[in-house]
Amino acid sequence: MKWIKLIRVSSFIIIINSLIFMILNLTFVFFSPLIMKHMPPAFVQEINTCHRTFFQSNFKLGSDFVIFHGDSHAEGAGDEFLSGQDSYGLIPKLSKNSAYNFINFGRSSYGNISTISEGEACSRLIQRWTLARSINNSTDQVFFLFYEGNDLNNNLWEMTHTYHNKKKSAAFYEVRFLLPFLEFTFKQLRHIFTLDRNELITEGEANSSNLKYPVSKDGIRLEVETIQAAAVELSAVEINTSLNILETSLDTLKNKYSKSELILIYIPSVASSYNFEGEIRTQSYVGLDFKNVDAEYNNQRSVAIRSRVKELSKNVGWKFCDTTDEMLAKTKKGIAVHGPLDYKHPNSEGYKTIVIACKNFLRK
Repeated sequence: MKWIKLIRVSSFIIIINSLIFMILNLTFVFFSPLIMKHMPPAFVQEINTCHRTFFQSNFKLGSDFVIFHGDSHAEGAGDEFLSGQDSYGLIPKLSKNSAYNFINFGRSSYGNISTISEGEACSRLIQRWTLARSINNSTDQVFFLFYEGNDLNNNLWEMTHTYHNKKKSAAFYEVRFLLPFLEFTFKQLRHIFTLDRNELITEGEANSSNLKYPVSKDGIRLEVETIQAAAVELSAVEINTSLNILETSLDTLKNKYSKSELILIYIPSVASSYNFEGEIRTQSYVGLDFKNVDAEYNNQRSVAIRSRVKELSKNVGWKFCDTTDEMLAKTKKGIAVHGPLDYKHPNSEGYKTIVIACKNFLRK
């Protein structure tokens, strides 16, 4: 009898604690638009990606929305983030003194297909479970960040990689969204009991004296061996295919936000942001260590891609903000817009330059 009573008491305690834990999670999710900006990055990075939507948002009840789609540039990757600055990246600079709620469906490493899928899945959960239920009905502007350096490559990769059992994936995505503290705890335990391979990298192995760093004609030295370029490895057919994916993505957003103003922000690759001459060593996406490319060829490829993106944007009803000229104008003054910690994303000067280039599209 004592054992039975003990089991009953234990079961009751487990049920009560489980209910309290569930209520805690659901309460957090409901108020997450207000809470997320106060959470530490280490927590946000370990839970469902949908919760990143409000991480840099100064959410205000009753205000209309400005929505961002894109990749790590939309999330603000770069030197500001790595150095621990609070207002890092593009969105805090664009949203400063604005009456709008700026939210972000851009995610690191995402191509044009994935950022649209993320937005569709995440906006449904936000409407269903949080206090930001008017997200799809009161969106004033939508920005789409296109990065010349790898978006076209990412589109081709995503096109050939399908996701299995979408219903199961959607259900699992929602469960993770509703139980952020459970997911965080699980991942912390996994980190403890698994070996992070990054710890095996030999310290200082990248500091070889034999490295040849690219130097622009204006004297800017990028302390990295290879730099991202304007899709120089892709054939004409591959570029056309990838641009069609971009056009479809933009058209999907236009249909969803038919009453909103739509703006595509074009961000040049690192190689296209500086005045290089001669041969430059660029990052490869086909398994090579690097690809040597003439700087003039990269510039020609950049002009061609920009022209195509501008044309297709207008064809599907999007305004076009090209930041390339502003970035080049800045670097011609001897001011770097990348690094010195991260040479794949803009630094503070780079993000400020993007804001200046697109200031006429911003609303207060």
